[in-house]
Parts: sequence; C-alpha cells; structure tokens
Amino acid sequence: DYGLAAAASVLIALVAAALSFVVTRLTNRRKEARS
Repeated sequence: DYGLAAAASVLIALVAAALSFVVTRLTNRRKEARS
C-alpha cells in the first residue's frame, strides 16, 4: 500500500532526526566536559 510506504518513510525521517538530535546533544556535552 502507498499509505504504508508513506508512513514508513515518515517514521524513518523522524527516527533519523531524533538520532541526529541525540548525537548533537552528546557531542555538546563532551565539548563542555573538555572545556
């Protein structure tokens, strides 16, 4: 179904955004800890 594929693509996009957000927060924490 096209709807299922669209839903899957949206979920993948949300997961990718969440992962990038988490990685950014972790990187910022590491930089703050160093300085």
